[in-house]
Amino acid sequence: MKISLIILMMISLIPLQTWSMNQVSKESMVQYRKQGWKVEEKKSFVESRPGKRPYQMLKRDVQVVLYRLHRQQQELFCRVEYDSQQDTIREMCSKDETFVLFYLKFLETHDSPQGAKRFGPGASS
Repeated sequence: MKISLIILMMISLIPLQTWSMNQVSKESMVQYRKQGWKVEEKKSFVESRPGKRPYQMLKRDVQVVLYRLHRQQQELFCRVEYDSQQDTIREMCSKDETFVLFYLKFLETHDSPQGAKRFGPGASS
């Protein structure tokens, strides 16, 4: 019963994953800047989230920076997060602002390492 429920849940997430792969750009902010995109707006804030094992009793701070880029008549929205506990930077860009605001939070709640870049000691290149 539990296995079939898990399989059903995984199958139900496939359309979301397929849709999200079409919405999310694989390029980084640095690549966009090199391509001539200009930062039109930048917002920065810190989110407090529960810690990950074995530090789930502690809070962790995640620095979030939201960007609005433009190039000619095109507009792009990017979200960059630095997770202090995991020492990772995740970023994604999309033409849909709402999608950018919530996509990384969706990944966070589903504990997906996709898109995470690890820096510092023990980082694999």
